[in-house]
Amino acid sequence: MKPVNASPVVNRFSLLLLAIALLLMWKSWQTHVEANVLMDLAIAKTKEAEASERNAKNEIQLARSEQETVVQNIQAAQIIIQKARVDSLQAEVVRKKAEANTSRRHRKSDDQLKKNQKAVEETLKLLEEEKIRLAKLFLEQSYHYRFQLNYGKAYEQMAEAVALGVASGMVSDSLLEFAYWYAETGTLHRAWGIMDTVYLLRGDSLHHGQGDRLGIRTAIEALSRTRFQALEARYYPKMVDIPGGTDSFGSVPIRVSPFQMAETETTWWQYGLYCKSQGLNFPAKEVPKGDHPVVKVSWYEAVAYTQWLNQRLGHKNSISGTSDNDYSLDTTIIGYRLPTEIEWEFAARAQKRTKYAGSDTLELVGWFEKNSGGRTHPVKRLRTNAFYLYDMSGNALEWCWDWGDTFPDEVPANYHGPQSGTERVFRGGNSVFGASLAEVGRRYDDVPAGRFDAFGFRVAR
Repeated sequence: MKPVNASPVVNRFSLLLLAIALLLMWKSWQTHVEANVLMDLAIAKTKEAEASERNAKNEIQLARSEQETVVQNIQAAQIIIQKARVDSLQAEVVRKKAEANTSRRHRKSDDQLKKNQKAVEETLKLLEEEKIRLAKLFLEQSYHYRFQLNYGKAYEQMAEAVALGVASGMVSDSLLEFAYWYAETGTLHRAWGIMDTVYLLRGDSLHHGQGDRLGIRTAIEALSRTRFQALEARYYPKMVDIPGGTDSFGSVPIRVSPFQMAETETTWWQYGLYCKSQGLNFPAKEVPKGDHPVVKVSWYEAVAYTQWLNQRLGHKNSISGTSDNDYSLDTTIIGYRLPTEIEWEFAARAQKRTKYAGSDTLELVGWFEKNSGGRTHPVKRLRTNAFYLYDMSGNALEWCWDWGDTFPDEVPANYHGPQSGTERVFRGGNSVFGASLAEVGRRYDDVPAGRFDAFGFRVAR
């Protein structure tokens, strides 16, 4: 039997199908190549944008640093000019006193003697006024350095103000802060030396202080209770009573017992006192800013601060353990700690249903991308929520106690998260995020060792 040959039409049709298949394969390969090229371009653009963002942040930081330097230079120039005025008036006093003495030796008329004496008195009065202005400039410069937690430089300016011998009340009041700082950070001999200067300026008998930190605190409070309370509020957290109750976490009912929450995020002044007293460095590459929230603090460092705070202020530690999955929290122990996530949200909502903590308009209660200029701001500058807490939305993100995880459908009272995990929760938005990320219900988590620009915290008890 002879084999059957395919018809020419079938052969041509097969070749056509093959050609179409090859064309489609070519087009697919070409599309794949183009997609890879576009992806590479997108990755390159992303890296370029990230580099531009980093450069922009560095330029902003540099500009702010330069601005601060300009302010310091202006203050220094004002001091130089004011010193020159004081020196000129002191020379004028010497000259006029010499003229008065000459008049007396040459037995000038009573009218001339009175005229010369009046000229001396007027110049002395003017000198006193200019010295007070100079003292105020030194005090302003001293505050600027204290704001940056540079107490060495700050005290140099205070010493200049003391040497002028004027405005003793104002100067001694400022000196109390140095005595407080050095006592709280463990330099007691210097604190007592400053207290002796304060006693002299106030006209009291010299008090050679001896004793511990409590002795300094008692001495400062005895001199000015108002000043002592202001220093306590600056360097330690002020706690607000949160009544506890029920609310909902999304659609999940929650119940929390009464507790306390810090009125503000932990500030540089508060965290700086802890660092100085423990011999620790301040957070890296950050210039301290007194009443701004401290940032670039890890979860571990925030916990360590709360444990130090308990030791310093005489409370028991509610946190035990030394490593991630070994840490445990006992909320029945009244001591400083990080808030649990449900405590944080309960306190932020304050039993209201506003989008942000205290308002549906974020500009009224929080610093964020639109109104912050890309930087943190002093605490307590905007409105509180109904529990009188500041900055629960915006300014700095706030670490919570809990491990990050999907929230369960049912939770026990005072729930404080799963027993283990890899990331810890933080809440609240910050000064560089958009408004949607500052909403009360927004949840975040990250590695507990993270020290990012926006990471701060506030304490609970």
